Amino acid sequence: MKRENFDDLGMLIVAILFGCAFAVQSIGSKYLQPFSFNLGKYAIAIVCALPFMFRKTKTNKRNEILFGLLIGLILGIFSFLQQFAADKVASGKIGFITAMYIVEVPIINFALFKKKINVQTIISVIFAIAGLILLCDMTSLQLNPIDLVVVACSLLLAMQIIIIEKYCSKCDPIKLNFYGYIVIIIMDIIGIIVMGEKPTLLAYKQCLFPLIYVGFACAVVACSLQVFCQKTLEATTASLIMSLESVFSVIAGYLILNESLSKLELLGCVLMFIGVVMCVTAKQNKKSK
Repeated sequence: MKRENFDDLGMLIVAILFGCAFAVQSIGSKYLQPFSFNLGKYAIAIVCALPFMFRKTKTNKRNEILFGLLIGLILGIFSFLQQFAADKVASGKIGFITAMYIVEVPIINFALFKKKINVQTIISVIFAIAGLILLCDMTSLQLNPIDLVVVACSLLLAMQIIIIEKYCSKCDPIKLNFYGYIVIIIMDIIGIIVMGEKPTLLAYKQCLFPLIYVGFACAVVACSLQVFCQKTLEATTASLIMSLESVFSVIAGYLILNESLSKLELLGCVLMFIGVVMCVTAKQNKKSK
């Protein structure tokens, strides 16, 4: 398998793992509040990643620490802001606005790095946005002031994707994320104190499977795979494929939580898949010329 094909497949796996996490976290929310759940998640991630920190690699250690801490700070702030908006904004609107990083990534890349946006990419993004509108039931696109918090969340994710593409190509994926886990754990502890959460050992025991899934499959496997694939995969393509997590979250909700799938949601899934396939096909055609 060619490296570019592996990267596309790898990012698809990332989207599947992150998408299924929504259903798994829904189960976990019955036992632990958000920041307590995240604390357990990243504690497991650190334990799983720790053995790999002692292996010798010819990577940029300075960038691993610097950008690992920066990415951790970005994701930590994202978690705080998303939690703040969670009970004030409809979940469908949160999902839609957050996934707008598929638009923001190419715009930021063009504004800061003069990276051109081709016509195929623009069409792909339009299809993905149309799919998201249906998937998240966003028939009304009116924004209110609190929605700007969710917009900030979307921008933070766009920044994370771009930082990984621009500065982390010579970093070890697991080591890079390990330093980020440390920052996120500190911020989750602050969140627990500020929000007055009172997690118990029994609650963590009851929530063990969801924590293992999000801690290992998402925080270690998916996050490391994202960094690895983005070593050669451009940020715009990566963001489009990652946006499929919205599709897989709906599918996982149907399979795991017995949630219903409407015709509009199914159509939204199809449109998003078309957008991603168009983007990947255009990229492969460009390289073959």
